[in-house]
Amino acid sequence: MTLPLLTALTPEGVPSNPRNGPLTPFHVASVAFQRARQLKNGARPRVDSVSRNPTRLALLEKGIRANPGVWQLYHALGFVHYKERQDYLAAADAFRRGAELPNAHPFLKVLAAKMAQRGGEIETSRMLWTMTYDSSDDKLIRDNAANHLLALQAEQDLDGLGKIIDLYRQKAGHNPQSWREMYAANLLPGVPVDPLGFPYVLAPGGEIYVLHPEKLKFLHRGIPSGFTPSLESEMDARN
Repeated sequence: MTLPLLTALTPEGVPSNPRNGPLTPFHVASVAFQRARQLKNGARPRVDSVSRNPTRLALLEKGIRANPGVWQLYHALGFVHYKERQDYLAAADAFRRGAELPNAHPFLKVLAAKMAQRGGEIETSRMLWTMTYDSSDDKLIRDNAANHLLALQAEQDLDGLGKIIDLYRQKAGHNPQSWREMYAANLLPGVPVDPLGFPYVLAPGGEIYVLHPEKLKFLHRGIPSGFTPSLESEMDARN
C-alpha cells in the first residue's frame, strides 16, 4: 500500500494487511521513519527527498489532518524534518505537537526538547525538559531530563560569563588571568560555579571550561581540549 493512500485513511478506515494483520497508523509513520533511519546509516538521499520535493512532508501533514490523534505521524514528521531537512526547530515543533496528545509516547517530549536545544532555542528547550521532568513517572526519563537541564544551565552560564569577559577585555585591554581580577573590577561577586557547585575554570586566553565535564553529560561547550568521555557517558549523551 502506498504512502498517499495510507495517509489519506482515517483511523476507522484503516484496512487489513494480509501478511501482518491490521494495518495500524504506526505503519503510516514507519514509511518515513524507515527512510530517515536509512539516511542516518549513510544511504544517499533519493530524488524525492523533502529538500528537493515536498511530497513526503506534504503526505505526512495530510495524514495528520486526517488522523490528528495519531502520535506516530508527528513522530515520523519530526524525523523527516530532523534527518532529511536538518530543520531542528521544525522537528521540535512536530515532536511537541505529538507529545501533547493524551496517548502519546512520553519519549516524544524528550525528542522535542533535544531538537529545540540543538536548534539553539535554550529557553524553549528548558521549558520542554522541565515539562518532561515534571510530567513523567519514569526514573530514566526524569534523570535524562534533569541532566539536560543541568547542561542547559551551564551553557547559559558560559554565555553570560563570556560576555562579562568581553567587557573586561574592552576595559582592561587584555584577557583576565584569574577570576580574582574579574571581581576586583566589580564585574563578578566572586568565583562563578557551575550548576553542580564546582568552580568554572578560566584559561589564560579567556576561555572558560567546566571542571568536571564528565558530570555534565549533555554539555556541548566549555569542555577542556583533550577530554575523552567514558563509554558510559557517550552512550548517555546519545539518549
